[in-house]
Amino acid sequence: MKLVSFVTGLFLLFVLFNSANAIKLAPPIDGQIYFGANPGFADEDQVVAAETNGQSKIKHLDTIAGKSALWSYFSNNWISDIAYPKANIQAIIDKGKIPFVRLMPMGIPKDGVDRYSICRGKIQWGSFQLAKQSYIKNCQKLDLKSLYTTNSVEYSLTNIAHSKVIEAQLRAWADQAKAHYHQTKTPLLIDFAVEMNGWWFPWGGAHQRAADYKAAYRRIIQIFREQGVKHITWFFHADISETPYADDNKGNPFKSAIFNPVRYYPGDDYIDWLGFSLYGLNDNTSGVGRWKRFSDIANAPSQYSKGKTQFQHLASISNKPIAILEFAVTDGHMGDKGQKKAAWLVDAFNGIKSLKDANGKQRIKAISYWNESWENAEMRIDSSPAAQKMFHSLIVDPRFINQAIWH
Repeated sequence: MKLVSFVTGLFLLFVLFNSANAIKLAPPIDGQIYFGANPGFADEDQVVAAETNGQSKIKHLDTIAGKSALWSYFSNNWISDIAYPKANIQAIIDKGKIPFVRLMPMGIPKDGVDRYSICRGKIQWGSFQLAKQSYIKNCQKLDLKSLYTTNSVEYSLTNIAHSKVIEAQLRAWADQAKAHYHQTKTPLLIDFAVEMNGWWFPWGGAHQRAADYKAAYRRIIQIFREQGVKHITWFFHADISETPYADDNKGNPFKSAIFNPVRYYPGDDYIDWLGFSLYGLNDNTSGVGRWKRFSDIANAPSQYSKGKTQFQHLASISNKPIAILEFAVTDGHMGDKGQKKAAWLVDAFNGIKSLKDANGKQRIKAISYWNESWENAEMRIDSSPAAQKMFHSLIVDPRFINQAIWH
């Protein structure tokens, strides 16, 4: 027992020492907010170097936004293995950006049946009742965890936490990241299995346990620490909505507890920033009654914290700085030529600058716009002249900065 305690003590000292001198993204000074973006990479990590109108998507984003973004956000999809995306990271660094990597345990099953895509493709998003009925019909009986099964590796949360095969792949990823950093001197930002407190991803709370999510994320970070990786800032990325895709007076096909982001948080010893997604309407075929402002969503009453808003409940998880890692709204809604989107953006930017936690503290220190055409949505900054003009006028505010502070 004494030997075990001694070895454990040495390991903890190693981890603590190894964590010292780490290079982390610090929050900007009070009143300033980092501006980052997904330039339009969707879920395919292989399109990072793609071009739009003769420009890289990364630089095209800067052009249409009217201000350079600090980071470029892209997905590192785990399909047949967990591979360090060196080329994509280098492409982002070459454009003067910080790479922000989404670790996404997607996978393709052994039997070749991509249950997740089948499920997503058959959900009808026109109303909550349609979404609920089509989910129950097409998705509820699917074993979405089998999505992860690929060759001899199953990318379930449990396996990510315990599999030796996955551990070896993660250690290789970490080693390559460390070696690449020695060449570039550019730190990385990373989140893992985003929006886990939802049902639309197979790692979400409707399909896998919150405890397994925490164990998987802790294991990933622990492995990176053991490999001596010191240049990564780790983000926790939940969805802000506690009743996603639900009409105000309707039920939900899932137990409400799965939408509580608190249940998934790995802890302050592992996470550097809190983050969340907040989308306005992202289906331009839905009715006017489905249109909600940014402030309507952020300030909706929390079902988990009495007297708090959804934003305040999420902010109560930790005192860490907060980033809106995904936000956007569709355009062309009901043929209004961008006017509703422009108004939504005004409300969103007002909220970004003014939202406070339950203690009255302004906590949002970074934003990341999702510049994408997605499903039935047109969420690009330049989706219409009215929307782009409004975005320009809002992001030009000097409070939105693109110079990182490291500590």
